[in-house]
Amino acid sequence: MHALQPLSSSAHRLETPLPAMTDDHA
Repeated sequence: MHALQPLSSSAHRLETPLPAMTDDHA
């Protein structure tokens, strides 16, 4: 999902750094 939306991933990271990290790790 993140691979398809690299820009969105960056934005989501700023919005939610904690959950973003977990999602990226998953």
